[in-house]
Amino acid sequence: PRPSEALAHSGQRQPCLRGALPQASPSQPGPLQAGVVALAALSARSRGRGHTSAGEAYFGPASGPAVAAAAGPEGSMLESSDAVITAAGVKMPRLIYGTAWKKEQTTELVLQAVRQGFRGIDTACQPKHYREDLVGDALVQLDREGIRRPDLFVQTKFTPIRGQDPANVPYDPRAPLAEQVAQSFATSQANLKTHFVDSLVLHSPCETHEQTMEVWRAMEHIVSVGGARQLGISNCYDLGTLQALFRDAVVKPVVVQNRFYPESGHDVDLRHWCAGQGLRYQSFWTLTGNRSALQSSEIRSIAAARGLTPEQVLFRFVLDEEICPLTGCKSPEHMMQDLQMLREAPLSPTDGDAVVRALCHDVPRGGRGSQHMKWASRAERRGQGGSRL
Repeated sequence: PRPSEALAHSGQRQPCLRGALPQASPSQPGPLQAGVVALAALSARSRGRGHTSAGEAYFGPASGPAVAAAAGPEGSMLESSDAVITAAGVKMPRLIYGTAWKKEQTTELVLQAVRQGFRGIDTACQPKHYREDLVGDALVQLDREGIRRPDLFVQTKFTPIRGQDPANVPYDPRAPLAEQVAQSFATSQANLKTHFVDSLVLHSPCETHEQTMEVWRAMEHIVSVGGARQLGISNCYDLGTLQALFRDAVVKPVVVQNRFYPESGHDVDLRHWCAGQGLRYQSFWTLTGNRSALQSSEIRSIAAARGLTPEQVLFRFVLDEEICPLTGCKSPEHMMQDLQMLREAPLSPTDGDAVVRALCHDVPRGGRGSQHMKWASRAERRGQGGSRL
């Protein structure tokens, strides 16, 4: 069976990898807010097309190798089969390698994944589930092999105290929340041997909105000094919670990373809202959380007809939905199969709707979000350019 891919760290201080962060010079509050309003008006159809001002809204004029590589002939931001451009102007791979629960194998698996073709790595400052320090060791080795830090998208997380092992917390749990964030990020910098990350994610909302915003302000400060290029939130399944964060944030979240599974109704309403605001949705547990669907006649029939595995069909489906999935597979064969889906043709309207039916089988009656499992048909959305949300 395919291993699960999901959300988790530790560390040791070493010199930073070479490679400068594209210059982060935050705009003044006025222009920033104006840029955010403009971004909020983007539809799912327009995301990633013509985002010439998106990076400026967050960091000032966009610059650096990742941004330059994504710029079209007239400087407009373009997307590819491999990557998207987030609302912060950051080039983010469509398929990201997840490092949770890899333990002592972390370094070798990250090396293997990048050598196979992955360019996005997800980790967290959470020793309970992640060896962030071993991700850093892999980055050092990759640098020696000629794959520089700016060539990769590195994402880490601040994990609130309730998500940490009390015996191994990477910051002082008695410190104020802002100091906890600062200490955690300093640990991440030491672990990853780099002075910046491409994406800094709040691992889960805090117990109150006020606490969440206190943590978020500290993360915004990290952006302002060039430590992170964009911000996001994970394990946020309540749309009201996400909307409150988006409303009150100065540096808006541009990524939401959630478990993609039946119990949440596959976040249909939340993903629809994200699409309208220009937020990118990352999925984890994409395979593990949908085991029954993978065994369904619908998905198996599509797999047989296209010469794919059921897992590949589901990955192609979520890519068609403009979701950026994480995968934590351990075998080279599965890594290659997953990467192959970036080049695979999209599912047909009929096949896409068949996958929706397979996923809907598992949504519990009366369960969270089940009443919202109203995926639009391909025929309805063809004229709108939207996803099967």
